[in-house]
Amino acid sequence: YSPDDPKLGASLHNLGECDRAVGRLEEAEPLYREDWEITRAALGPVHPDNAASLNNLANLLRDTGRFGEAEPLYREALDVIRTTLGKEHPHYATSLDNLAGWLEDSGRVDEAEPIFREALEIRRWTLGEVHPDYAASLNNLAFLLKQLGRLEEAEPLYREAVQIWEVVLGDEHPNTKTGRANLASLLTQMGRN
Repeated sequence: YSPDDPKLGASLHNLGECDRAVGRLEEAEPLYREDWEITRAALGPVHPDNAASLNNLANLLRDTGRFGEAEPLYREALDVIRTTLGKEHPHYATSLDNLAGWLEDSGRVDEAEPIFREALEIRRWTLGEVHPDYAASLNNLAFLLKQLGRLEEAEPLYREAVQIWEVVLGDEHPNTKTGRANLASLLTQMGRN
């Protein structure tokens, strides 16, 4: 690859993902940054691939607790997706989920809720109500509602997410297992072991 080839950026991203998956976050960061620089230079700042690179780097910064550095990247990625693909695209919902998750982790849960709800509705319209990403949005919103103490609102969302994942992904899929654990935790908190 030439130094400005987006395929090189994609390869660097993949290496970064491997490092991140095994917990080598310090090694992953320069790879993500180089991917972002190459992608931005090759495709321009207003391109969906640039938004993906921004989201990936922001997620890594969030993983390392560098919340202040992550927020502008999440917001820029959201703007790029809105501009290039529109607000009715599943990638826009993913960017919304990323931003809402960051807000939740930053303690700004009241700001996160409407964003999680918007992502859920977009996924409902674009992917349908039996898609794993729609189930992920249900789970994300339920988790937030649980944190807010709105347990009765969270329960049906968790149940729907688990049901979708069981049907679409199977009983042994990590998402299904996580969803069940989330639901069990909620029911325990509600005194319904």
